Amino acid sequence: MAETTFLIDGMYLLFSSFYSNRAMRTLKGEPTGAVYGFVTRVESIIRDLKPHRIGVAFDSREKTFRHRLFEPYKAKRLVPPEELIQQIPHVREYLDLRGIHLFEAPGFEADDVVAACAKKRSPKRK
Repeated sequence: MAETTFLIDGMYLLFSSFYSNRAMRTLKGEPTGAVYGFVTRVESIIRDLKPHRIGVAFDSREKTFRHRLFEPYKAKRLVPPEELIQQIPHVREYLDLRGIHLFEAPGFEADDVVAACAKKRSPKRK
């Protein structure tokens, strides 16, 4: 049986989890929906698909090569809500504790990192 590698765009999963579970909070009122959704989805991937390896990619904080190509790239995109930003360290801690490799590359977005990893892992064609 072939080994499988599952690569996740962590930023996409984090944002969609946040907006799907935005009202979720601890008893102290701290937001937890992004963490809950992220962990739940990753655990279901592990349980249901049983990949041999799993990795999660995150955007770098630096501007990307796309900004050099097109200065107004993402100029109209809103800044992520503070309630989402404060959950990112908890997601990173989960990945670390779970032993899931986190990929980041300065100047690249998560989807670029996923594409590069997929290309590197794909079988060579003749």
